[in-house]
Amino acid sequence: MADIGIDEDFQKLEEEIAAMPQLIASFEQQDGIKEIIFDPTRTESLQELYDATGLELDVVARESVREYLSQAEDLVSLHQGVKECDDVLKMMEEVLYTFETDLRSVSQDIQALQNHSKQLTMRHTNRAALHREVSGLVEQLVLPPDLVRTILDQDIKDEGYLADLETLNFIAHHSEDLRDQGVQSAGDVLSVSQTLCMKAVRKARDFQLKLIFGLRKPKTNVQILQNSVLLKYSYLNRFLFINSPTTANEIRVHYVETVSRIYSGYFKAYINNLSKLSYTIADKTDLLGMPEEKKKAMFSQKQVHKNRASVFSLTNANVHAATAKAAPTLSTSPTFATAVSDSPLLSTNRATILSEVEQTPSIIPHVAVQHGLKYPYEYVFHSMVRLLVDTAYAEHMFIVEFFGRTMYLDPETGMLFTPIFTKILTMITENLQGYLAASYDCLGLLLMIGIAGFNKDLLKSKRRVSIPPLETYIGTLEQMIWDRLNKLLESNIDSIKTATPKTLGGVDTQRLGPHYVTRRYAEFAASVHTINCIITGRLSIKASPDEKITAWMTVLRTAIERLLDKLVQEVSDPRGQTVFLMNNYSHILNVLREHQPDSNAGGDMNVPGTRTFNEDAARFDYCFNTQVLVFIEEELHRYYGPLISYIKSSDIHTTAQPLASSSPTPSSEHTSSSSTPIPIPGTSSSSSSSVTAAPLSTSPTAQAGYNAELVDKHATDFATSWKDNLERIHHDVMNFFNDFELGSDVLKKTLSQLVLYYKRFEEVYRRNSRSRDGTTQGKAFIPTSTLTYEITKRYSMFS
Repeated sequence: MADIGIDEDFQKLEEEIAAMPQLIASFEQQDGIKEIIFDPTRTESLQELYDATGLELDVVARESVREYLSQAEDLVSLHQGVKECDDVLKMMEEVLYTFETDLRSVSQDIQALQNHSKQLTMRHTNRAALHREVSGLVEQLVLPPDLVRTILDQDIKDEGYLADLETLNFIAHHSEDLRDQGVQSAGDVLSVSQTLCMKAVRKARDFQLKLIFGLRKPKTNVQILQNSVLLKYSYLNRFLFINSPTTANEIRVHYVETVSRIYSGYFKAYINNLSKLSYTIADKTDLLGMPEEKKKAMFSQKQVHKNRASVFSLTNANVHAATAKAAPTLSTSPTFATAVSDSPLLSTNRATILSEVEQTPSIIPHVAVQHGLKYPYEYVFHSMVRLLVDTAYAEHMFIVEFFGRTMYLDPETGMLFTPIFTKILTMITENLQGYLAASYDCLGLLLMIGIAGFNKDLLKSKRRVSIPPLETYIGTLEQMIWDRLNKLLESNIDSIKTATPKTLGGVDTQRLGPHYVTRRYAEFAASVHTINCIITGRLSIKASPDEKITAWMTVLRTAIERLLDKLVQEVSDPRGQTVFLMNNYSHILNVLREHQPDSNAGGDMNVPGTRTFNEDAARFDYCFNTQVLVFIEEELHRYYGPLISYIKSSDIHTTAQPLASSSPTPSSEHTSSSSTPIPIPGTSSSSSSSVTAAPLSTSPTAQAGYNAELVDKHATDFATSWKDNLERIHHDVMNFFNDFELGSDVLKKTLSQLVLYYKRFEEVYRRNSRSRDGTTQGKAFIPTSTLTYEITKRYSMFS
């Protein structure tokens, strides 16, 4: 094999050598080879070069053959090693191929195992879910022995009984549902569970009746027993309602009967005791237009525990007297002393019960008897209604939690409020009807309307509970009171309409003060407005009686105005008539302003409750100011009639302006000019009113109408008597008006108007005296500055 390879190599070498000339010839034309071949410095020929190169190549070839032959054995060994490597690699290839085949087989096995694992997991999950459902079903259908022993043997008060009873109730109704769905095993459990339920129903019935009958024990605090005992076993009612509706209804009936009897007894005793604590404020003779003599005759024959000042006003003198009577006993009872002394029930203002209705406590009869306290009926009414609302609210909350809202609002049984409180509502209604039949206290009725409205709103606004039967009942009470109040208001208005000066005893023509009917009306109107504003401020606009009160007070105001028109005819002197009307209107205004509603009284000037007050005050203020203007003109005409008549009838057309605009002016300036404000005598710069003289006409017509002798006569007459007349005006005003504030105000306005008239007269006198003799005024003329200075100095006490 080695020889064959060597021969082949030699053969290839010879072939290459033989082709060398041709190869050289092909490269002859190339520049690099061409330079070597045709180098001019080369001396040998190409053939010689070829031959030399051939010899060198032969030498090299022989050396290579010799070296090759010396390494022949190594080459053979190398050849043999390569061959062996080829065999090993071929074997490795077969092994790897076999391994690849095995791996492919393992991968398929792994995939098959994964699919099998998934199937096993799915089976396990399904079996676990089935186990849970089946075990739950079994647990719901199985009655544990401990539960059966508890239901049959243990007492309801024992711990855990109610929980087991709830479990039994669930199992019984769940097994019934399963039976209806076709689960056959549920039927066996159902019969056993129903038997246990019936035994539990009998035990629960006896237990509930025992608790309910326990409320009937004397001196039992029902609410404490309800909250501490009955509510703990409220589930028994729901259990009975589900498993034995007849038994549940029996429990309700016994509860209603028991509680109704207890509450009726409490309310009956309470209402009877309250009735003994009320006193009568007004009777049928207490009308606005009733003659004073007739009332006095009746009073002399009848002893009544009341004070007539409380009839037409909110002043409660009887409560004040009762408080004074009870004061000595307060020190011996320190516990109750604070309660009585701080109680709003002892306030001398009857409206306090309305403005502080939330803080006003109910009357405690035995405490009131102990301290000799008596109350107007509105306090009795407040105590009854407040106790009713509190009791009904507490009972409503208990019943909803004890019986459950579903049972409480059962359409067949209805709300339990009516059967429980029917007797109580009847007692309150009868008590109120008895009072209304003999009541003539309009203010008390209006206060009761406010109290009823507040208690009706109390449930919705504060306690956020709706008890429709109670709200309807309180609305019925309101309507009953309104019916009686409407009749009384109509009677009072009729008494004023039918009154005559003769029946009322005439008018005191000497004093000309406010008539007693006017005093009654003023107090009554102010009291009504006060109550109306408090009610409107505390209740919603829809619930307030403002519209009705407005209508009645408008009619009453018209009636009193017409009565004053009748009474004033009894005064023959026109000036006396004016004074009489001024005193009456002023008294009404003063009383109304004393009771003007504000935020402290519970009202708000921006709410409709003040509308009636504003209308009355505005009307009487207009009437009063009209009479003031009339009085001022009459008083000034009495002493300065010719002068004023001359000024008004003068051809210069300077008619007196009405009383004054309200622009403050300095009282220290006594100068006079046609446009300078004249200060009102005796007023300060902060509260004075001023009048401004109208400018005089200087037309020829005005000058032509001037009578110098008449002007001089008026100036002389004024100068001789003006101081005495001022004293007479002062004396008249202060005698006519006993009210110092009213008298001083009328005097200020009268003297201000006098200064205004005289200012105009001074302008006439100066202008015409200047054109007559060149002087500004005569010797007898009194300047306006002197008049104003004298008035300010004399009557500074009115400032």
